[in-house]
Amino acid sequence: MSAASYPGARAENPSRAVFSIRFLAAVWLLLGIGFAPTGASTGNEEIFARIDDLTIGAGEFERIFAGAVRYKYFHGQVPADELAQFRHRVAEDVIDQVLVHREALRLGLEPDRARILQGVEAYDRKYADSADWQAQREAVIPGLVERLEREDLIAQMRARVVALPPPAAAEIEDYYRRHPEQFTEPPRSRVSVILLAVQPGADQAAWDDARQRAAELRRRILAGEAFARLAASHSAHASAAVGGDLGYLHDGRLEDGVQQAIARLQPGELSEPLRVLEGVALFRLTAIRPGQLRAFAEVSQRAAELWRRETESSAWQAFVDGLRAHAVIHVNQRLVTRDD
Repeated sequence: MSAASYPGARAENPSRAVFSIRFLAAVWLLLGIGFAPTGASTGNEEIFARIDDLTIGAGEFERIFAGAVRYKYFHGQVPADELAQFRHRVAEDVIDQVLVHREALRLGLEPDRARILQGVEAYDRKYADSADWQAQREAVIPGLVERLEREDLIAQMRARVVALPPPAAAEIEDYYRRHPEQFTEPPRSRVSVILLAVQPGADQAAWDDARQRAAELRRRILAGEAFARLAASHSAHASAAVGGDLGYLHDGRLEDGVQQAIARLQPGELSEPLRVLEGVALFRLTAIRPGQLRAFAEVSQRAAELWRRETESSAWQAFVDGLRAHAVIHVNQRLVTRDD
C-alpha cells in the first residue's frame, strides 16, 4: 500500500533537480552564454565578476540567473526566503565552472567529437519541425558546438578528479561506524484506522454526520467493543479487510495534524475523530517500534555507495578550492546580494 493511500497521508512533494556540475552547463546551453576577456568592450555595463583576465558582465549573470530559476523552480519564481542563497549559489557555480573549463583547456583536454555531434543531432531532432530552427541553424550551430564542448570538458575534468581507487573493506566499515544515522531504521508506529468516507464536494451536514458517527464508534470502542470488528463493518478504507491495520509507519508518512495526534497517544489509545481528505477517521496506535541500527553486513553495499559519494564530493571540492586559490577573483557582491 503506498503512502498516498493512507487516510491523512502526506502529499508527495519531490524537490526539483539540485545543482550539479552539469547544472549551469545546461543553463548555458539554453541561453547561449559567453564571456569576454578583460579589456573587451562592455560599454557602461556593470561588471558581475572578473576572474583573472576574464570579465563577466551583469547582464550575462542575470541571464544565467534567470535560466537557473526556470531550470530549478517549477513556477519560475524563487521563494523570498531562498532568493539570497540561490543568487549566491548561482554566482559561485558560474565562477567554479569558468575555472574548471579553463583548467581543462590548460591541460590540453580535447572535447569528445562523437559526443558533440550527438548533441547537435539531438537539437536537430528536437527542432526538426521548427521553421525558426531551420532558418537560424547555420548561425546558431557554432555557438551551440562551443557550449557543448564546454560542457564536455567540464564533465571530463570531473571524471578525472573523482576517479579514485576502490576503498578497502576497512574504510567502508569505518564509514559505517562514523555515520550510524545513515543506517538506522527510524522509529515506526503501528497504526489502525476506521475511515468514515465523505464525498468530495459534500456539504457541512455530511461532515458533521461523519464526525458524529466517528464519535459514537469511539465511544463503543472505549466501552470495550473490538476496534478490528468495527473497522471491518464500518470503515470505508481498504484496510477494513484486516481490521483497519495499516502496519508500521515511520514519521512523516501522515499529514502533520494526523501525525501530531498519533504522537500524543500511548499504545492501545484512540485519537479523537480527525478530518482527513477522504472523510473523518479514527486512529488507534497499536505499538511503537524504536529506531534500530542495522547490522553492517546488511548495509555494506549502501555504505560503500555513500562512501563513494562523500569521497568524490570531497575530492571535487578540494580540486575547485585549489583552482580558486590560484586565481584572482573579484565579485560584485552588491549584484549578488540584490533581492529584487
